[in-house]
Amino acid sequence: MDLRRRVVVITGASSGLGRAIALEIARRGGNVVLAARRRHALEDTAQRCRAAGAEALVVPTDVTSEQEVDNLTKLAMERFGSIDIWINNAGVTLYEKLEYGPLEQNRRVIETNLIGTIIGARAAVTVFREQGHGVLINMGSVLSHVGQAFVPAYVISKHGVRGVSEALRVELADQPDIHVCTVCPYAIDTQHFEVAASGIGRAPFALPPVQSPEKVARAVADVCERPRRMRYVPRIIALGVVAHAIAPRTSERLLLAALRRWHMSNEPQAIGQGNLYDPPAVAAHTHGTRPPMISTPGLVAWLSLQLVKHGAESVRRRTNGLARAPRAGAQAVLPVDRPRRTARGTTSPMQPRARTGGWFATFAARAVRLVARYQIAISVATLGFAARALAKQTHHVDPRVRVAARATRWMLQRRELAARSA
Repeated sequence: MDLRRRVVVITGASSGLGRAIALEIARRGGNVVLAARRRHALEDTAQRCRAAGAEALVVPTDVTSEQEVDNLTKLAMERFGSIDIWINNAGVTLYEKLEYGPLEQNRRVIETNLIGTIIGARAAVTVFREQGHGVLINMGSVLSHVGQAFVPAYVISKHGVRGVSEALRVELADQPDIHVCTVCPYAIDTQHFEVAASGIGRAPFALPPVQSPEKVARAVADVCERPRRMRYVPRIIALGVVAHAIAPRTSERLLLAALRRWHMSNEPQAIGQGNLYDPPAVAAHTHGTRPPMISTPGLVAWLSLQLVKHGAESVRRRTNGLARAPRAGAQAVLPVDRPRRTARGTTSPMQPRARTGGWFATFAARAVRLVARYQIAISVATLGFAARALAKQTHHVDPRVRVAARATRWMLQRRELAARSA
């Protein structure tokens, strides 16, 4: 689909990713309908879009209000006569553990991110059915597939956004020209971390690799032109989703450790409602002012070290468990009410069998060590592959990424040698 003269509705278009999407659509020749709560910030975005040659309509809208979203749809249809693409992008965040965060604030996050998406989808699908065509893009997140500490309401809402897309795809299965897409980006360099509500009192910083909003906007525009069911940004993040599916407990422990160390800083942040109920008082910008506290190669190296520590701890725990096996000659407690057939064909109560430690325990302990070593090696190799893939996505290979990839290969070789010598 060529975006020239197409009409695109974008919610949350006053700043950050929404503004970047609007500008990218405008550069490709599309006309934009901009919706958010801050009129002056929307006018700024609209002015930039007009400078790129696009027509822009500003409609101040709170996506949690069905009446305001209906008004957004009405004004867009009156101005342009059709809506070709609808992008549900508005979202807010609360930083607080689930058991401590005020219920009303958690509810507000879900109302904005999930209910707002549902209200927008209802309006868009109604228009699309009448037209016989259209593209609905719901902005999810990598947290639509995995969990994360400190932002439970956000995770819940983003899982729900993915559910909205899945449900609508089935409902619209007999409409070949109506597409429902979900874009799942990783951390983006926006004001998202600065204007979020917080009950923790510590400033959050994004985990690398942080992407520019322009990069994610280009991916969204690509989905507008060539709709697809799911799009990860960057694509390599799908590897993390697969790793979580294969080893969920290990992935969750590593993620929690990384979040505590590199996501929640010691820098104080005021406890408050942020932009949950009212637009933020700070000026609207596309980019944020909180760079990551660690580089991508540094995070890869740190995760590799944590994997090694985790593997060693698992081996030690399993080995200690086997070392506590019963002594030779000790009898295990087995049920005696089940009959057992003897050699002559008669039955007799099952006799308890002796279970010993000895050679079996030693063999099992060595097997556990061997498996654990290979698990660590596979995990380190996966991280090395991720580092190499990230390097290929850039125009030039960062020397630090090369060093990280070589370090992971060296660790893999050492683990393989250790496993062979065991």
